[in-house]
Amino acid sequence: REVSCKLQTGLQGLNQMLGKRGAFALGECAAFFALNHNYKSGMLMTIARGLVKYNTPQFIPGKGKPLILFITLENEANRDLMWFYEYAYKQTFRKNCDGLSDEEIISFIQDFYSEQGFEFIIERRDGGKYGYDEHVSLIESYESAGYNVVAVLVDYANKMKKGSSGNPSTSQKGNHNLIGDLFSNLCTFHKTKGILFITAHQLNRDAQTLVSNIKVNVVKHFGPQFAADSIDVCRELDLEIYMLIERNLSGKKFLTMQRGKHRYVDDTPVAHMYCAYPFEEIDGVNVGIADDINGEPGFVRDIYTCSDDENNNSLDDEFTSVF
Repeated sequence: REVSCKLQTGLQGLNQMLGKRGAFALGECAAFFALNHNYKSGMLMTIARGLVKYNTPQFIPGKGKPLILFITLENEANRDLMWFYEYAYKQTFRKNCDGLSDEEIISFIQDFYSEQGFEFIIERRDGGKYGYDEHVSLIESYESAGYNVVAVLVDYANKMKKGSSGNPSTSQKGNHNLIGDLFSNLCTFHKTKGILFITAHQLNRDAQTLVSNIKVNVVKHFGPQFAADSIDVCRELDLEIYMLIERNLSGKKFLTMQRGKHRYVDDTPVAHMYCAYPFEEIDGVNVGIADDINGEPGFVRDIYTCSDDENNNSLDDEFTSVF
């Protein structure tokens, strides 16, 4: 598949999962699958941060102000805003970010995330009232306002309202089919528009049972059959990536990731389909998964053979589980 524009993340290990191009493509539809409290929201925010910071919009086709849109149905918008702010501040100044006024915080975020020329907007929507029709209207409203919508991240799509107000057969369908229809419509819409679409999705109880039974490198055993509510979700996607927080024998906590299918991409070495990132600290403050695109790789291929010199057991479960 010929790719006209590539969008890399701030994570070398994730970029390598995406084949020789080392990036997402416009019009691609991807989902990150994980159990409860396994960094789904955190990963979506990490990706959004990387799209804004490590790509140059002048190479992106289309007219208008290039926009990266983050839609949260899971968290309050101000909570996500603070996450983006705290990471940016700590990475820039290598210290905690207490003491700034609301105006200073907003100004810092705008400067930090607009440096490359993108507009970065966080929208909060009520999933019970926000479905496919409303999503289309929102995207088209931004286009009418002069934006070139480059990427949309939804945290997360399965919380959206199912069915369409203009489709009388909706009430006759089960939840399984409605979820399949939602993902089919979302993927078709973004592909047609040439917009990168990324979301996260819950894994089911069978996945939790697998974690209890296998315990080691469990993420390598995840697949479409473990998608919660409907396997039709995976049928519509171009890219599946599975995640699980796992500790090695020394207690060091990693976010492990395993790539599933990637439609039209067949040049990813098997060794690159798995990676694991440690949860990091800056001056004793938890910052989650740190970008490593401009330095030495921050990921490992085997959490059980990596050096314990970097071991840090102070990262508590509360920090990683909130996402």
